[in-house]
Amino acid sequence: MGTGAVVGAVRGVYVGVTGGELLEPLGGGLPGAVVGGVVGGIFGAAASVFSTTAKEPFRRMWYDYRTYNPAINRAAIDCDAEARGAVFDAQFGGKK
Repeated sequence: MGTGAVVGAVRGVYVGVTGGELLEPLGGGLPGAVVGGVVGGIFGAAASVFSTTAKEPFRRMWYDYRTYNPAINRAAIDCDAEARGAVFDAQFGGKK
């Protein structure tokens, strides 16, 4: 959210300075920069929060698909192999 607010404020200041023609009687660029920075910061923070909450489920699914599930599968295979080895050892005399 902080990054979105900063980026929005910086871009808002730039747009306010370059497009401050509506506030020309008040000085043009300076009031435009102030208003642009405030509005850009607010909308930047809001967009950052929204995009984070919208992307989180997809990032979680991707993490589960690429990292978590393969690790669980490898652990299950290793545990199954150890269990089979222990059963074999118990049935057929074991290691000494």
